[in-house]
Amino acid sequence: MAAQSTIGPTTAIRGNVQGDGDLEILGRVEGSVVVNGDVTIGEGALIQSDVRGRRVIVRGAVAGNVSGEEAVILEPGARVVGDLGAPQIGIQAGALVRGNVTTG
Repeated sequence: MAAQSTIGPTTAIRGNVQGDGDLEILGRVEGSVVVNGDVTIGEGALIQSDVRGRRVIVRGAVAGNVSGEEAVILEPGARVVGDLGAPQIGIQAGALVRGNVTTG
């Protein structure tokens, strides 16, 4: 099982985030996020750059492109202004995406 790191709701990071395990983001990141594990962007979180991970689950907001090696899932309340790319993409009712969607 991969280790999980969390960026808390009161934390703001300016700069790129990289890692090997799973990452949960509840705060704000102004810089790219690249991890080898799963990325979960929590409700109320804001990412202002690109996000890449094995599986990316979005419940908050992303202003940038989102790509997953396996899947990208936008849950209710998610807002993405940017492109989505993954072999599997799920956009649930109540999620918003303004950009191109590419699967395959």
